[in-house]
Amino acid sequence: MPAIPPHDTSTVERPWDGPAAVAAAPNEERVLRYMHAWRDPDADPDMKTAYALPHHGPRVGSPAVLPAVRNALARLSQSRIPRADWDAVRRHLESHLADADGGDE
Repeated sequence: MPAIPPHDTSTVERPWDGPAAVAAAPNEERVLRYMHAWRDPDADPDMKTAYALPHHGPRVGSPAVLPAVRNALARLSQSRIPRADWDAVRRHLESHLADADGGDE
């Protein structure tokens, strides 16, 4: 599935520099999959260009950065993600907002 399934994580409210976070990430599927909300199923999973909508720092276990989550939600309709994947990607991102609110969303 191109949309990466939701996962519960801690969240932080801090400034976000998406390009810097992606640049700092290794070309490693495990980390890239954790950082992003979507992966191109036809691309090499160890390449950063296979992914879209980063919202975690460049390591497995890093919290979801709430400004990045909100930015990703706002950019979803302008992204290269196929329309058929939008609902699943939105669920992933909104799950982090629910994590921040204690799971009530």
